[in-house]
Parts: sequence; structure tokens; C-alpha cells
Amino acid sequence: MAPNKRTAFLASVLSVLFGVSGAAPVAHASTYGIEYYIAPPFTQGTYLSSGVLFENFDSLTDGDCPSSIGVGTVSGSRCNIEASGDFGGAGVVANVSTPTVAGSAQGKYASTDSRAMTITFNTDQSYLGLWWSAGSAGNTITFFDGATQVLALGTAELRALLGAEPASGGSDWQSTGSLNSVGGTSYFKHHFFGNPRGYSTTSPTNHSSIVRWEPFVYIHIFTSGGLTFDSVVLSGTDGFEFDNIAVSSQPQTPSSSLVRIGSVVSSVAPPSTPTPTPTPSTTTPTLATTGANVEWIMVTGLLAFIAGAGFLTVSRRKRTA
Repeated sequence: MAPNKRTAFLASVLSVLFGVSGAAPVAHASTYGIEYYIAPPFTQGTYLSSGVLFENFDSLTDGDCPSSIGVGTVSGSRCNIEASGDFGGAGVVANVSTPTVAGSAQGKYASTDSRAMTITFNTDQSYLGLWWSAGSAGNTITFFDGATQVLALGTAELRALLGAEPASGGSDWQSTGSLNSVGGTSYFKHHFFGNPRGYSTTSPTNHSSIVRWEPFVYIHIFTSGGLTFDSVVLSGTDGFEFDNIAVSSQPQTPSSSLVRIGSVVSSVAPPSTPTPTPTPSTTTPTLATTGANVEWIMVTGLLAFIAGAGFLTVSRRKRTA
């Protein structure tokens, strides 16, 4: 048997015994990223409750935000607690997701401006919900994993979804189009504009009587594939008013009632656990009938046979030289 044939034969035998292949290993990619949605019109709280922390600001004192709130710690140049009014202050608590209209101003809300504020969470989060009221131009919420930005969501994304604010009333107001939820429910775009307190019904025939030109939406952000975030930065050139924050460190599932805004695949990979390096065994193989020992015996005997065959072949060539 020629040396090159012996080498090929040995390789083929080893490949059978150990499953060795000449093909490159297949890489298994994991999907991780963020999806973001809005709740049905007039919704001001989250539908989630299990494993969720909340902050509705109602128990806080007017003025500068405290350094600690129900979902984490607050830092930055500007965070203010204000009494409910035209531009902010949800009409329900944070874990009520029933569409709600009318009623009088009650409770409190938080706001910031172009100087921005940061909420740092006590643990890594996989979900955030927030009532984004009076979404004016320049409002932005940015998500971070450490120092790395994983998502920036602004009023521009809302406007791209909802279109321009509706006209003052009549048929023009009702002809702005509609959106479909994940489950196929249709919502009129114009129902997302104006403070819900300015409507008398959830099937209105005219615009809200309070700030009709700006969107009032409850947003939901979900991460997937092990991606998390540990802080958010909120800012707004014309003021960013918000309420009813909800966060969860547990992965959550989007409801079929939500309208999908979009998604991003993050450049931040979830942390991976290194595979430990096996410690070489110093135990001498025995004749016990385990799969590993049987393979050892088969390989040892086969190698000896092949080596012997090679030796005999070489010896015969020497004798005939």
C-alpha cells in the first residue's frame, strides 16, 4: 500500500470512528434585538403584571425628581415632577391597560427637556412600557447596555407610523387612515392624537378637546435573544412628558392587540459562557465494556495493524532492492 493511500485509508477510518468531517463546522447564529410597539388608542398603562416594577409618580412631591424612584435611580440635569394637566398625567394607574377617556386631571407625571435625564435600573431589563404623552418634535428615548446604545426611539418614528396630526374636525379628521394590530384589529390613526381626557367616548366622531395635535401613546419595548438594557436617557427639545413606567427583567411577550412600530437587530451580542477546557485524563484505559474504552481498544488495535502493514511493506521493498 503506497504511503499516500495509507494516509487516506487511516483518515477515512478515523472519520468513521470519531465522526470527523473535512467540512467546516456550521456556525449557529442567535437572533437578538429589540421590537417596539404602541398599545391601542386611549391606553395609558401596561397589560403586564407578573415580574414587573412600576412608577406612576403620584406619591412624589412636585418639583425636582428624587434620586430614587420605583424602577431605579434618576440622574441628569433636568427631571421634574408635575401635577396632571393638559400635556401629561395618566388617568389610570400603571398596570391598567383598559382604554380610558374623559375624566378630570388627577395624579402626577414626570417631564424633562433638552438637558435630558437618565433612569438607571437596579437590574438589567428585558421590557419597558411608558405612557408617552404629548409627543412633540425632538422627544427621544435612548436605551443603553452599559455605555453601548441599543435603541433610540423618537417622535419621528411615531409620526412615520401615525402620519400628520388630523384636521380640526369633520370628515378630514376621520380620513387619516388606520393601523392594524398584530392580531389584525384595525385602529383609526386619529384616535392616537390628543389627550384621552378630551374625548367623551372610545368611538369619537370629533377630535380631542385637549392638545389634539400631538400623539398620546403607550409604548412597549421588548428585547429578545438575551439582549438587555440597564438605563434609558429621555430628552425633548419641546419637553418630554411621560407617566406610568413599567419595567421587567424577565422576557415578556407582545400582546396581539399591539401595533408594531418596528425592530432593530442590535450590534450588542448577549454575553456567552465560555466552554470549559476538559482536563486530560491520566487514567490508563481498562477493558471495561464502556463505549469510550471499546473505541480506545478498536483504535489502538487498528493503528497497530496499520503500522504493522506499513512496516511489512517497507521491509519487502528493502529486501528487493
